[in-house]
Amino acid sequence: MNQSNLDESGKQFLLKLFEASNGDASAKVSMYEIGETLGMDRSQANFITTELVGFDYVEIRTLSGAIGITEQGLDAAGNLGAEGGKQKEKTLCLGTEPILDGVGKNACDTMVAKIKSRATKLSLDFDVMAEMMADLKTIDAQLSSPKPKTIIIRESFRSVQSILKTAGDKEIAGSIQELIE
Repeated sequence: MNQSNLDESGKQFLLKLFEASNGDASAKVSMYEIGETLGMDRSQANFITTELVGFDYVEIRTLSGAIGITEQGLDAAGNLGAEGGKQKEKTLCLGTEPILDGVGKNACDTMVAKIKSRATKLSLDFDVMAEMMADLKTIDAQLSSPKPKTIIIRESFRSVQSILKTAGDKEIAGSIQELIE
């Protein structure tokens, strides 16, 4: 199934979920709060959530109404124009300028958040995890600078990419490659 089979309220709900979760597939968001922002009652929010689960765009996280967006949901939201969605992320790169621009900063912020959310699932020994966290802190420090240096960010991402490849997370390692090219 694809998002063209969704009705307008389903598309709006998916985009709101993307926004509320900041495009993070590990985040939990209340389906009822999303529905409320769209003017829906609880039964309407529940119905649309069930529909989106059927599309494999959403998964139920708790019995009290917490839901999360799936990787397929991230793709669909990106195709619907969500900022920072996977479809947009694939076209972003650090570029060759010595100082990173705003678009590059946003792409880096998204990538760092994605790496951090997956880091707990990796079975890394303490020293390797400490190395990766140091690299991520270096990236965060550069992103908070008024003039973030592209070369420092690129090399820090290369180091993280190497760790992720060794750990077997080829998906994020590939996303990093697209970003640093």
